[in-house]
Amino acid sequence: MPLFFFDVRTPRGVEPDDIGSEFGSVEAAYLEACKAIPGMLVDLQREGEHARDLAFEIRDEAGRELWQIPFNEIYDAHGRLRLRSATR
Repeated sequence: MPLFFFDVRTPRGVEPDDIGSEFGSVEAAYLEACKAIPGMLVDLQREGEHARDLAFEIRDEAGRELWQIPFNEIYDAHGRLRLRSATR
């Protein structure tokens, strides 16, 4: 299975994931990152960080960035889940 790394971008720079995790696809890695954001956001907000300043950067074993997931796509500046309406 492919190995993916979940680096965290903060205003201070990138906190690299040196261990990585195996997933069947980059899409599966993306979904796992989205699931991890709520818990991470709580901890990072305690340290004074804001969702608008944070992002996951998913990279492969070769170091190529495959996906960037800004936390503010999932949560607003107050740490509230952004819910998209199914009807518009």
